[in-house]
Amino acid sequence: SLSKRELEDHYILLALREKNEQDAHWANIVESDHPEAALIATPKNMRWNRWKRIRGRVDNKWMELVSFEDVPERELYEYIETSEQENIQIFSDKFLARIKENPSFQYEVRPLTAPDSASKGSAWIASRLLASAAEVSPDLIEDLRSWAIPTWLANIPDSSVDSLSGACKIVGESERESLLNSVHMAAGDKPKSDLNTWSRFVRVIEGSGRLTPSLCNKIVRQLPMEWFAPFSGHILLNLLKMDQWWNNADLCSIPWAALVLRPIGELHQFPGANDVSHPGVSDDLLVSLEEAIGSGPGIEIIDEASISNIHDLVMSLRSAKEGLPPPIGRTHPLVGWLAQPFHKWPEIAHTDLNGGNSLITARLFLARSRIIREDI
Repeated sequence: SLSKRELEDHYILLALREKNEQDAHWANIVESDHPEAALIATPKNMRWNRWKRIRGRVDNKWMELVSFEDVPERELYEYIETSEQENIQIFSDKFLARIKENPSFQYEVRPLTAPDSASKGSAWIASRLLASAAEVSPDLIEDLRSWAIPTWLANIPDSSVDSLSGACKIVGESERESLLNSVHMAAGDKPKSDLNTWSRFVRVIEGSGRLTPSLCNKIVRQLPMEWFAPFSGHILLNLLKMDQWWNNADLCSIPWAALVLRPIGELHQFPGANDVSHPGVSDDLLVSLEEAIGSGPGIEIIDEASISNIHDLVMSLRSAKEGLPPPIGRTHPLVGWLAQPFHKWPEIAHTDLNGGNSLITARLFLARSRIIREDI
């Protein structure tokens, strides 16, 4: 939105009405006195150079007019330096798309800065290259080890847990422990980062930390669901202790049934720790869930549409306990079968598994394939 001063600037209004992206010559003339109007009038592929000249004189919101795609590869790290944090995830998706579309992009985007002087932008580029390690040319892997890893760790972004997975894949077994120790140290200095949450969760897995409602809230917001699936029952019970948990969009959007209702012993890989076995469903989980919900807003809240994921988990557990076929689920029609023993499953057509949450669908496909293998 425009400020009062900007709304009263006739040059800005003229640029918006008549010259948007169309008049570089006029933009050059008015730039000194009306930098915002000049940026508006500048064609998109020329705006980055204009922005570099005027950015110290205008509000940073005007950077929204400069597109990620219109910044030269070699200068993308500078663009990231002053970008708003809420745009960074969008840029991450665009970065991966550029690597897939343009083989030369991965070579051109790499800054020439040394790791020990890594800026926010350089560290972000390094983190994206690591996260994209599976797509990067093999002849760049050594550069990822020698430049990208230390640059990333010198100034870790708030969101780069996917970089950890990439880094672990490109280092040898003998170097992995040293890498993980370095990540733990770097994460300790960035309490808001997802790597800090990862580091704290590792301590929980190793038995030197404990799950708290606040940590669980960070885990579900910042870490991949497959990483915390073996702990999902404990995490959910912790989250239900939070004030007005039913208004927590992160909590309510998670397909809890797909995470909790898994076979005992299913192995899950977690960077920085040994493989973790899923404990299956504990005997007292249903009672614990009903007590936690009942002591807060009341068990009737599970009928609210906004908490369909928790509703489906509770109803699936209830029907399994009572020995009854599951009701039709809200997040997936067949979700309740995940709580049932395989020998009770009906024959389910391949096409019937579609039509709901994608992770629940994947778990149903996996369970169905196990049943078929057991019957052969």
